[in-house]
Amino acid sequence: MIDVDNFDKWMGEPVLRKKYEDTHGITDKKEKEEETYRQVKMQAQIQMDLQKI
Repeated sequence: MIDVDNFDKWMGEPVLRKKYEDTHGITDKKEKEEETYRQVKMQAQIQMDLQKI
């Protein structure tokens, strides 16, 4: 059994973690969640700005 975090620490970069996330579609899901969060945050800021007017 391989400890992914220890291996990546030894390698100096997250090689196995990135491969695992890419293989299991985690990277795509994280990117979509981050994009949704940015959109919601932007919409909230626009609403706050409009309320000031």
